[in-house]
Amino acid sequence: MEEIKAYRYLPASAARIRENVFIKEQGFFDEFDHLDSMATHLVLYYNTISAATCRFYPFEEEGAYVIGRIAVVKEYRGKGLGTHLIQEAEKRIKEAGGTRALLAAQTLASGFYEKQGYTAYKPTDIVVFMMNDFLSKNSFRLSTWKKEPVYRAGDAVIEGYQYLKWYYDGCTLHVEAWISGGGIIGAARRSFEIETGLEYGARKEPFLIELEQLFDLMRQDLAQPVGIAQPIPVLTVDNGKYAKSAFIMGLCSVIFGLPLPFFGVPLSFTGAGRARRAKNSDKAGMAAAGRVLCFIGMLLSVIGLMGYLVIASRYRGY
Repeated sequence: MEEIKAYRYLPASAARIRENVFIKEQGFFDEFDHLDSMATHLVLYYNTISAATCRFYPFEEEGAYVIGRIAVVKEYRGKGLGTHLIQEAEKRIKEAGGTRALLAAQTLASGFYEKQGYTAYKPTDIVVFMMNDFLSKNSFRLSTWKKEPVYRAGDAVIEGYQYLKWYYDGCTLHVEAWISGGGIIGAARRSFEIETGLEYGARKEPFLIELEQLFDLMRQDLAQPVGIAQPIPVLTVDNGKYAKSAFIMGLCSVIFGLPLPFFGVPLSFTGAGRARRAKNSDKAGMAAAGRVLCFIGMLLSVIGLMGYLVIASRYRGY
C-alpha cells in the first residue's frame, strides 16, 4: 500500500532517504541546501515505511516549478515509486497554479525521466562534479562570510581573498563571486600603472576570467550514456597553463628585482598568484618552482626598492 505525504519543511524521513542515497550510496557531500527551506517535500510511504522522496519549488520563470532530489531507497526500486512521486508532484504544481515543470536530475537516470516526458538540461551530478573540480583546482576551501558558508581562496597579503557561493536548481547555475581586499598584487598593479603609465596584465580580474572559462565549459555538449557503467567524458578547468607563466614571471622577477624593482614587484606577486592556481594541476612541479622564484624575486625587489630609497635620501641631502 502506498501513501504520499507533503511537508512544507524537510522532514527527517526525507532527509534520511537523501542521505542514504546521495551521500552514502553515491558519494555526494553538498546534498542539503537553502532550497530545502523554500521547497515542498513529498515522501512516499510503502507499507508505512518511508521509501522515496522528492521536492519541488517555484522557479524564477513565472508559472514554472522545479522537481528535484528524487530518491528511492535501494530495496524499493523497480516498483514504479519514482514515477508515482513525479506524477504527484506535477499534480500539486498544477493545483498551485503552475504551468510548467522542470526536472533537476542525474545523468544515470536520464532515460527514466525522458520516458516521463522531460527534456534533459545539464544533469545535476555533472554540474556538481564540474563545480567541485573547479573549486579544488583553484584551491577554494569552505569558509564563512558574515556567518554564511562560502568558498574562499587566496590570502590577505598577496592576492586578497576570493569568495564564491553557488547552487544549481536543475536548470540554471547561480554563482555569486567577489573579492575582498586587493592584497599586495592589487597594490603592485596600481603602483605599476602610476609609475609607468601602462596597464599591467589584462583589464579583467583573473578571477573573473576563470569564472568565464568555467561558464564556457558548462555549456559543452555531453555524450549520452550508453549504459549505467559507461563513463561520460567531460572537459574541465585546466590550470596547467598558469604554471609556465608563473615560472617565467618568477624568473624575470629574479633578473629585474634588484636593478628594476618596479618591474620585479608586480611580476613576482602576480606570478605567485598564478603558481597558486596551478599547484593542483598536472604541472604542479613547474608551478612550485615558479612560486619559489617569485618569492626570491620579491625579496630582491624589496632590496632593490630599499636601495632606491637610500639613493633618493642621499640626493635630497645634497
